[in-house]
Amino acid sequence: ATFGAAESRRSQIRRFTKPFPSAGGAQDALNMRYHRDSRNRGVVQRPVIQPPTCGNKPPSSTRGYLWNCETSGIMPRALACVTGHSLKLSAWNNIMVDNDLLGVLAGLCGGGTALEEADLEGNTALTDKSLVPLLENMFCTKMDEPSGLKRLNLNSCRQAGFNTLRTVTRLLMAPNGAVGLLSLDLSGVAIAPPLHPGLCGAIGTHPCLRSVC
Repeated sequence: ATFGAAESRRSQIRRFTKPFPSAGGAQDALNMRYHRDSRNRGVVQRPVIQPPTCGNKPPSSTRGYLWNCETSGIMPRALACVTGHSLKLSAWNNIMVDNDLLGVLAGLCGGGTALEEADLEGNTALTDKSLVPLLENMFCTKMDEPSGLKRLNLNSCRQAGFNTLRTVTRLLMAPNGAVGLLSLDLSGVAIAPPLHPGLCGAIGTHPCLRSVC
């Protein structure tokens, strides 16, 4: 009787217990599960990040600047022109690189800010990549109205190239450019010989320039 009870117990255990799979069987099971999951897995759409807004109003320079810093992975800088406290870009010897200045420019464009001064002296790492868009933003959107820029300082911006100086020349000559500019500092910037006649002519005929370095 005891032997029969033990055999009955073993048969019940076999019925409810699956045999442990071999290494090959386990790998096959994993492959089947992977293919099943891959068929059920949908395409993940990357979320579209929109700049912050306040009701129906366009984003301010501060919100636009901070949004650009977050999406570009750059460190925000406490500049008065992007906080709305000044119309002067005062970044003297601020060790800025192109991405820093492009972030500031995105904030200025988003808030519709027109600069009166731009002081970038000592930022030796800035190149045409950021300087040209900044200068292009200083043109007035209306062709018959001059820009409000009064002072431009690119002293020691040694990486400023041909396109930057060509844009400066256009800014001095265009009717919607810096007609009221009072001070221009290009000290330490190499000026290519082909640009000498145009830049010198623009400076010589400018109606308001008082200081040129």
